[in-house]
Order: sequence, then C-alpha cells, then structure tokens
Amino acid sequence: MTVPTFHLALVDRPHTRALGAIETDGYKLDVEFASFEEVRRGFLDEGRWDAAEFPLGRYIALKAAGDRNLTAIPVFPWRSFRHGAIYVRDDGSVSAPSDLERRRVGVTDWHQTAGIVARGLLANEYGVRLDRIDWVAAGLDAAPRPDPLPVPEPRGFAVQRSDTPLATLLQQGKIDAIIAADRPRGSGSRQLLADHSEAETAWFSRTGIFPVMHVIAIRRKSLSGRPTLDALHQLFEQAKASSSLAQEAKWNYGLDENRAALDRLLDDAFAQGIGETRLETEELFGPSVLP
Repeated sequence: MTVPTFHLALVDRPHTRALGAIETDGYKLDVEFASFEEVRRGFLDEGRWDAAEFPLGRYIALKAAGDRNLTAIPVFPWRSFRHGAIYVRDDGSVSAPSDLERRRVGVTDWHQTAGIVARGLLANEYGVRLDRIDWVAAGLDAAPRPDPLPVPEPRGFAVQRSDTPLATLLQQGKIDAIIAADRPRGSGSRQLLADHSEAETAWFSRTGIFPVMHVIAIRRKSLSGRPTLDALHQLFEQAKASSSLAQEAKWNYGLDENRAALDRLLDDAFAQGIGETRLETEELFGPSVLP
C-alpha cells in the first residue's frame, strides 16, 4: 500500500526545524526549507506543496474576498513588531508620523501583513488619517511581479500602481516614505521612528500584542487522506517544544492565546478597506482546530 506524502514548505527557523525529523503515522511528511520569497512564490505562483508558511495579511484578504481554496491552522511561525517599518528620505521633510498626511507613501502590497500593522499603528497610535495619504504600490527594489491570486482593491482607498521600484521613487523624491517589511536598498533612507525599539517595548507592555506576520496555510484539496488539521497543528507544537522558544509565551500557537493579536489585525485590515465585512477570528481557521 502506498503511503501518501504531505508536502510542506517553511522558512528554516529554530522552532520549526525539528519538523523534518518527526515520525508520522499513516503518511509521510516531506518538509522543504527555503527563503520566504521562494516559499511564497512556489506556493502561490507555481502551485507547489500541500501547505506552506503564508503571509497572514494576504490570507485575510483572500478569505475576505470569498476564496475557499485555502484553510489554515493557528500556528504562527513568524512575528515581528512594525514600528520600524516606515522609511523616509534622510534629507526629506518628514520628521514625525503626522507629516505623512498629504504626502505620497509607497507600499509593496496593500495586503502585506507588515503594511497592515504599520498603517494600523499610524492610525491608532499616532492619529494619522490614512485617507489623507496618497498611496503608491510598486516593488520595493525591483518591478512588481504579476499576482497569481489577485484580491480586490481596498475599499475607500485609491492606490496608484507604478512599475518603478519604491526605493528608486524615494531616492528621486517622487514619494516621501515607504512602508515595507524590509529596508529599501541603497543609501539615503532612514526609519521614521528612530526610537522604534523603545516604542515597540512600550507597546508590547501595554497591549501584550506581538504581531503575527505568517500563518500555516493548507490547500483544502490536499486534506483528503492526509493529516488532519489537528494532527498538523500538534506536529508544530511538538517541533517548537524542542526549541529555545518552548517557554516563550509570546510565541505560543493557538487561537485563544493569540485572539488579541488576531482581532487587532482583523480590525486594522477592515479599517484599511480589506473586505466588505470584518472577518471573525474563527473564520480564519478550519473548525477542527478551534477550541
């Protein structure tokens, strides 16, 4: 009898590394580690793997648009604060978040998780009116790639598309800031919030939220005869238990443990025009992994 194989793609991280060595019952787990860009491109563009580390913002946008090809488990392999994700020109006139109003600000993808979080911080923590910003979408350091899973334009926001990379537009003075997960290449830019580390520490102390960036997404068609969502969830728990993050509560998996962070992200996504209605947290995950 042929044993089915479940193909999983991840970024190589200390808390997921042990997955490749865990024995499974009734199926073979094939784990491939690669850069996040390779995982994202392979899973989205090329249709590879049954499950993969996936950008949570894009997943929310797909669910809000009615896509039912993917489901997910409340396992979050990557988190990051995003106070430092706003970049401005060294010699520009933007010195405070409020200066971004009436300016042109670049984003790599309106649905990028880092962007949703950073824009939420601007609106909720610094009182910036996002609808008073002229938004430009482009690749960060290169021309944007075609989107294999397009999602609707954000409700209530006009986003201009550009084939010129954001880093170039910033250097040319054609935009005033960039919101992105990574620092733009080249010289001449700085983080808007110079004290972002202190701001992140204070924010975490006040809210208890360590923002979720990535989730484990699974193709629904791959679940027949393969591991259940619960079994897959437990494999990730087992792998993390053998890592240095085993006792780090802020890296906990599970819906209840992360409800505050997920609710905040869903609130921000809806306020930023992602979806006609606000998704409920439970709608993100398969029913078998809900409490």
